[in-house]
Amino acid sequence: MSEELNQENPFAPLTLGESEPVETKRVVAGTWIMGLEWTAVLLFNLIVPLLMGWGMIDLAARFGVASAVVLVLGIGTLFCSQYPLLMLFTIRGAVMVGLTQVIPVLHIIVGVLSMAFLTASGVIPADNAQHRLAEGFVGGFLLTTVMGAQLLALSLGIGLLMRLVTPDSWWLAKER
Repeated sequence: MSEELNQENPFAPLTLGESEPVETKRVVAGTWIMGLEWTAVLLFNLIVPLLMGWGMIDLAARFGVASAVVLVLGIGTLFCSQYPLLMLFTIRGAVMVGLTQVIPVLHIIVGVLSMAFLTASGVIPADNAQHRLAEGFVGGFLLTTVMGAQLLALSLGIGLLMRLVTPDSWWLAKER
């Protein structure tokens, strides 16, 4: 009987200094869902760059492009689990950037800026820039990463601007 009296009473009020463990809920969708969204917007944003540039690069550069796309896909998926709110803004902005491919002025400007940067840095020879976008694995890889970095920065910026002018219900996970 005395052992029963020594057990804690689950109905006793909390004393000062004690607190109930608080269950935290994820503010954005789960990692799996965000990873799928990231994959979809990444592939969606590749339509115009691949249609315009695929025929203007050699075989080794194509392997560089594919490697860069896989790398960006993997890093984005990792960021979905580590920095979900940042990726939520980026994904939503990337949808808007992808929609600009209907009239691909934005993607063309980013491509021209990437080519100018790589030509100025010596990665792509200046005399070769008119005939081939990139040659070799490194050229294709760097062209894709430079162009992708610019589009990602634009996507994040647009996502942050969208967050300022849209209701909270567009951004928060649904209650289950």
